[in-house]
Amino acid sequence: MCTQVVSVFFVFFLITKYTEAVTYTVSVKTGTKYKVLEGPGTDCKVSIKIYGKSRKTGLAASTGEIKLKKSAEHSNKFEKGNTDTFVVNSAEDLVIINEVKAKIYSCMFSPVWRWLLDKITVKTEKGDRYDFTANTWLEKKDIYHSVKNLVSASTSSVKNPATTEIQPVKPVITSSKVRYTVTVKIGDVESGSTNAKVYVKIFGTSKISKKLTNTSPIHLTGATPSDIILRSSTNVYSVEDDDDLTKLTKIEVMRDKGKNLYFEQVSVATADKETFEFPAKAWVNIPNRFFEFKVLAPPKPVTPPQPPAPVKPPAPVKPGKSGVVYNIIMYTGSVVKSGSRAQVFITLMGSKMTSSEIHLKSSAPESSFQASNSKIYQVQVEDVGRLLKIRIRQDVSGASPNWKLEKVFIVAQYDRIYEFLTSAWLDVTQPLLSSVIDDYSATSLKFISYPDCIQPVESKMHPTPNSAIILSQPCGALANFFKLHPDGVLQHIASGMCIHGTDNKKDPRYTKHGDGLRLNYPCILYRPGAGTPHALQFKFTRGGSLMEAKSGNCISSSKGQPNLALTFSNICDTEDTKIGFIDKNNKVLFPKRVGKSPAKTPSIPAPPSPTPAPPSPTPAPPSPPSSPTSVPQTSTSPPSTSSKTDNAPPVTQPENFGSPVYCPSACGSSSCMPTCQPLCCNGPGTMPTGYPTVIRCSPSCSPGQCRSECPVGCCFPNLVSWNDEQYDENGDSNKDNDRKR
Repeated sequence: MCTQVVSVFFVFFLITKYTEAVTYTVSVKTGTKYKVLEGPGTDCKVSIKIYGKSRKTGLAASTGEIKLKKSAEHSNKFEKGNTDTFVVNSAEDLVIINEVKAKIYSCMFSPVWRWLLDKITVKTEKGDRYDFTANTWLEKKDIYHSVKNLVSASTSSVKNPATTEIQPVKPVITSSKVRYTVTVKIGDVESGSTNAKVYVKIFGTSKISKKLTNTSPIHLTGATPSDIILRSSTNVYSVEDDDDLTKLTKIEVMRDKGKNLYFEQVSVATADKETFEFPAKAWVNIPNRFFEFKVLAPPKPVTPPQPPAPVKPPAPVKPGKSGVVYNIIMYTGSVVKSGSRAQVFITLMGSKMTSSEIHLKSSAPESSFQASNSKIYQVQVEDVGRLLKIRIRQDVSGASPNWKLEKVFIVAQYDRIYEFLTSAWLDVTQPLLSSVIDDYSATSLKFISYPDCIQPVESKMHPTPNSAIILSQPCGALANFFKLHPDGVLQHIASGMCIHGTDNKKDPRYTKHGDGLRLNYPCILYRPGAGTPHALQFKFTRGGSLMEAKSGNCISSSKGQPNLALTFSNICDTEDTKIGFIDKNNKVLFPKRVGKSPAKTPSIPAPPSPTPAPPSPTPAPPSPPSSPTSVPQTSTSPPSTSSKTDNAPPVTQPENFGSPVYCPSACGSSSCMPTCQPLCCNGPGTMPTGYPTVIRCSPSCSPGQCRSECPVGCCFPNLVSWNDEQYDENGDSNKDNDRKR
């Protein structure tokens, strides 16, 4: 009996469901535009929802999710330019349809997770028809995209169409191609020709929607039979697009793989014969990246002079925000699970005062501390004086509160950098207190003969690993602060990455002329046989170039051209290779002999020295003692004023550029070979004032066998030969090298 009742109920349910179902005919058209080099079609599945008013109740209603399964025209649906028709059913009978929502899903086997929806047409079984234009990219899976642009409607089944919301109906818009004339002038520069494919996007105001929009990427072809763009040439292209634009604002230009291209000038003529000029004067030197050129604004009309306005009393000046700007850079360790999502707080302790606790907040979405990464926070608080200590704590928020903090750099007023070495796990039970280990002037790295400074080509604060190095403005900013470590490693302060070669797993002796510079992790020097990424080791030449210590090649620019990747050159001490570290006033701090750096704006001259006489050269270190008993001891009393050398200024090392001397175990004070540095032959207590620190390497720390705990300098032989009869590659004698160090 129960089985019969259930069967009858099920049959009644099916009859009710399918007798009340309403049939809709849905036609969708896929667009034809390409997005960067990807087509508009998709292999994902598509579903829609239809919105309007219920025919029965007159209230707002929708069909619910309708899956578009079987196309009446194509077995492979949703392809470029195709129109696919689907017959679907829904329990809701709608009139006055005003919106359709569409989404893509189940894209597991599709190489591209996006689809260009051009148009949607919905026909009801009563004969009503609604045409929507979309021209929308569906790029997010499982998220509905709304289509509300109703361009035509036929509502014959509606009893009182004059009162509907969609009156009056807009005319059907038929799209046609719009022609533009693009004229490209290529500069007369070396290596200015290319056979790369070049694309352009045009930005302006749409004549139809009156909104700012842009064309799809348009391939420039047809100026020459082989589509080769030659140096010092003017090329005219006739191109087409669906968007009819006016009041152009900018263009974006991209090339694919091939040679670089120098754009001198670009002009675009619209369908109305309006011509817009875009001064370029820039290299398009990175493949598959758009470079922006803005329109040349027309000159403003000259207005006749106006009578002077009555003088108003000056408004009271509001006091600005006082305090010192501190940029706090935190470096997270590289071990597994060393990042944290907890809230972090810091207290600054200085020579004047101790700040209140500062909550380090970030507006960026990547606000957590990720492993092997740096995080930058900018705060403005009352001046605490010279930084001495910092105190850091965190709360218990986030899924992974424990945090491996390696070090902290604090840049005060873009003028002074303070280093704090922590290298400890910061848990939730106890705050971390760290003292400053070093402070020095914040220095930008720039070529002496050119105004731009060295910085990463990509995101300047957090460049991606293996980013190229370019010249750009402005100088004195956090993005172009560098530090030359005592072991010769050149580090980018903001990101914590160091300069590598193009192939960062190769022995630096094979770094060759023309190789590029890259920013990457880690900041450790090369060790023979390791086969892992490594930083390069640099030293200054006598002429002021930064030389890679093993290959002898120097960092070089291409005539100081901005936005062009820096490379290595086998010719040093030229205008393209002379480099200096400058402070925020454009003063060269190192090397001293280079002098003042040219800039676009003159800096404030330094006050004159009270002693006009130039300082005498630094004396060479004493020769090795003949016996241990004859070693003179350093006196602790002040020098006599009658000495001939008392008037010479003291020998000091510039900040941030020291270079200790690493002495092999065979170079001791009792047994000194001719190839040893003279500084290694001095006994304890005989080191001249101002000379570098001497680090003596144990027998187990040598270039052939170097353990992880060995000082990095012990793993590399000295670049300079210290035989009294030889000179180094710059022509410097042993005494010259001792004096420079």
